[in-house]
Amino acid sequence: MAWISLSDVNDVAWLSNLLMQYQLPGLIVLGDIDQVSTGNEEASVSDRRYQIGAWPQSKMMQAVKHAMDPLAKFPGV
Repeated sequence: MAWISLSDVNDVAWLSNLLMQYQLPGLIVLGDIDQVSTGNEEASVSDRRYQIGAWPQSKMMQAVKHAMDPLAKFPGV
């Protein structure tokens, strides 16, 4: 996992192509955080999520996604 900050929206196409070349998935999250998480409180987030790169559709990946994101807050397989 890596967090990458892009300074130009045109860099998204470049990053997506690079991820496709290596058969890796990517997730772009754009949004505003209304409040910061503290302890057990969750942040209120208004965001948009976009998949880029290569997203495998195997049963193994579906099982991993379900284990790591049981509430399906992130788009995916």
